[in-house]
Amino acid sequence: MLAFLDTAFSVFFAIIAAFTLERLQVKGRKFIKILMLLPLVNPSFIGSLSIIMLFGKSGLITHQLLGLTVSPYGLHGVLLLRVLSSITTAYLIIASALKKSDVVWKMPHEIWEQVKGIY
Repeated sequence: MLAFLDTAFSVFFAIIAAFTLERLQVKGRKFIKILMLLPLVNPSFIGSLSIIMLFGKSGLITHQLLGLTVSPYGLHGVLLLRVLSSITTAYLIIASALKKSDVVWKMPHEIWEQVKGIY
């Protein structure tokens, strides 16, 4: 179940990120691309420790800033950490496919006019 959810969320967010960064003109594209690749140079235990220190029961964000009693332990915390670490790989695969494809994005009515012209 965890693997399915991890894959589904990672691919979903990677498609959005890849399409936005490769096809649209967004301010700060290079900076966002660097942020997307950051988990590759970061050991996985650093991500785990930072999630626990920021969002743990006595974490900086949850306890001190927001006063919440949310725990990162369990399925939600593990899923969040897995998605954050595997979205980079999915982004790289999808972004390279978008770079290589030479598809012109058309509106549905333009596609329909082309199909009507063929038949």
